[in-house]
Amino acid sequence: MIEERIIAKKLRKEGNLKEAVVIYKKLWGSCNKGNVDVWLGWEYADTLKKLNMLDNAISVCKQIYLSKKGFKYNNDLLSWCLYQKFFKNLDTKEKELNLGQIESIARFIINNTQQDIKLPYEKTVWKIIKLFKELFKEPFDARKIGLWLDKLNVDLLKSNGIT
Repeated sequence: MIEERIIAKKLRKEGNLKEAVVIYKKLWGSCNKGNVDVWLGWEYADTLKKLNMLDNAISVCKQIYLSKKGFKYNNDLLSWCLYQKFFKNLDTKEKELNLGQIESIARFIINNTQQDIKLPYEKTVWKIIKLFKELFKEPFDARKIGLWLDKLNVDLLKSNGIT
């Protein structure tokens, strides 16, 4: 198992992600789910994300999250996967848009990351604000938008070059 993981890491580092993910899948499948190897899971999920296999990456990250909620690297990766799946190309004209689910995912992201240019925190807040602005033109819900704006630290916006 250790040798296979070393091979998977090497393949991943070389950019042979499809080959690496096959090995990671096997290793993850043989892992004792009661005692999750969070780093193995993270490597596997990150490889899946890089292959744009977001549903699979989210599934692995969720297993890690349930095992170790405070594992920052997983929380950051899970948040990025959720952002890419639900917010990156968010279209307010989608017929199946579930606003409650979208808000719940946004709250998860901001509760499990911090406002940092390398994380999806700010991008998620701006997407939610844009969503409310587009969906609720009449009547305009300034209170709801204000609640999301309050989640941003203005001083950090300046240091990140966004303002």
